[in-house]
Amino acid sequence: VLGIPAPVSPEYSSKTYNITEYYWEQHNVNASACAQRVTAPWRGSLEQVAAMAACGGAEVEVVHANESSASAFRESLKRAFSSRPVHFVAVNFARHLVGQAPAIGHHSPVGAYDERTDRVLVMDVARYKYPP
Repeated sequence: VLGIPAPVSPEYSSKTYNITEYYWEQHNVNASACAQRVTAPWRGSLEQVAAMAACGGAEVEVVHANESSASAFRESLKRAFSSRPVHFVAVNFARHLVGQAPAIGHHSPVGAYDERTDRVLVMDVARYKYPP
């Protein structure tokens, strides 16, 4: 989606079966000197997540809700999902505000925006905690 090629995953590749998997995982996301520099110490901030994506070559724009508006967010979603290729959108939200625990911030990609119902599809990446 981001147009950044995933590196070879030693964890998911197998010489026994002659399989080479290209997969983003914690080990290779954090492996570059750039990623290590922008994430030390890790605070989980929106800026750090954006910097990690930028280290991989993505063009990143950080927008804070308290410095924007709901209408600006809607316009950004419309632009992102109508562009070709589609632009990647992620949100950072307080879990407790949507009935989740713990009461900390969480990053998730937005999978879709439906203008008619004014809803977004948040692709929650915490599957271990909230299975489908």
